[in-house]
Amino acid sequence: YSLIKAINRLTGEKYVVGSKQSRYAGSSISPDGTRIVTVETDVRYQTRLLILSFPDGAVQRTFENADNSFYSMPRFSDDGASVVVLKTGKKGRSIVVIDASTGVERE
Repeated sequence: YSLIKAINRLTGEKYVVGSKQSRYAGSSISPDGTRIVTVETDVRYQTRLLILSFPDGAVQRTFENADNSFYSMPRFSDDGASVVVLKTGKKGRSIVVIDASTGVERE
């Protein structure tokens, strides 16, 4: 299991996002500091992208992954409207941009 840990560099305040059952990897915070994008892997090794609210960790959006491609290094775009992620699947690797509000994905 893995959690997301963050620290406010100005105040030193520490945050832990997730529960003891969380399986998060490759997390990144949004430009406005209110959301986190992360890769979640369940116990059957199915992966999907999540957008969590920060700092409480509530799931705001789930991007399902029907073909179970491997997602890595998710990041928000500069305006926070999209998520950019490296996707590795049966066709190879690609950089994918996902609209954070609609879930529409483009390679």
